[in-house]
Amino acid sequence: MLAKIFGLSLSFLLLNKYIIIQNPLFNMGFFDYYQSKTIYPFFIFSITIGTYLILRRKNAKAQINKLLILAFIYLGLLNYYFLGALVIFYAIEKLEIKEKQEILNILIKTLIICIGIGIYQLLTFKSLGLQVIGEPNISKTILGLSTVNVYGHEIIRAYGTMAHPNILAGYIALLTSFRIINIVTFSVSGVIAHIDWLKFKFKSLLPLILVILIKNPFINQSSYVERIQELQSFSLSKQIHNIYISLGIEDEFGLLSFVIILVYLYKRDKSTALTLGLLGMFDHYLISHPQGIMLVPLAFLVASIRKQKMLDGHLKSS
Repeated sequence: MLAKIFGLSLSFLLLNKYIIIQNPLFNMGFFDYYQSKTIYPFFIFSITIGTYLILRRKNAKAQINKLLILAFIYLGLLNYYFLGALVIFYAIEKLEIKEKQEILNILIKTLIICIGIGIYQLLTFKSLGLQVIGEPNISKTILGLSTVNVYGHEIIRAYGTMAHPNILAGYIALLTSFRIINIVTFSVSGVIAHIDWLKFKFKSLLPLILVILIKNPFINQSSYVERIQELQSFSLSKQIHNIYISLGIEDEFGLLSFVIILVYLYKRDKSTALTLGLLGMFDHYLISHPQGIMLVPLAFLVASIRKQKMLDGHLKSS
């Protein structure tokens, strides 16, 4: 029962509901998440449930390397949400494999709802009015939304209840194997990360080809040009869409810490580590946004389940 409650609390993290504490641009009538201070009540709720689970199961074995814990802690010095991610990661490690599968099922069901909301946004160019659970306010009159020009027609990318379509794409890539659905986000990075490069088949490139054809780079030049400019001139004052470059500039030990996390994840499941690693190659939300940071402990959840399924498969074949 406790594991299901914990899983439900984790599913709430797919809802981008936050409280603004400080907004430096308030007097100008603007809001910039990365310049503002916010609190995510669902994140606090998950950490509370996770802490309770850890205390209740203090005798349960959790094989966690101390170096891995230090990596989370050091990243927590750069972004305190990583400290919460460490609690959630530790709580996940206390679970039995069946409980982990139950939690993954809860997350997938929540993600399906999130995708459904995103599809509605894409088709209607407006929100469902679910701002109370974190859905962004979407309208043709609102500036700054992530859109794509499809051969002369402006289309909103699917947000669902996420802060950005790229974050939704990251969750789809990590939690599901249904690659084609990532097209609704028009996220090139999400589609690339979703490809199983270790068991590569040419048909797996279909979603990527479709996104590139729809999101014509000759028409939608802004996102491509922005990333090229970032590579040409690094600046700490601007979020770089590559966590390895960003961490390398800001703090070398931060980069080392994230690499350590990827190494331990790779030891558990290569495919999951590659997915997470590629998401960080093309965007910054894995270290800059609470919903993105949550993908790190969830990656270990997915990797544990995949590893167990692989072991079960070997036992059946032997």
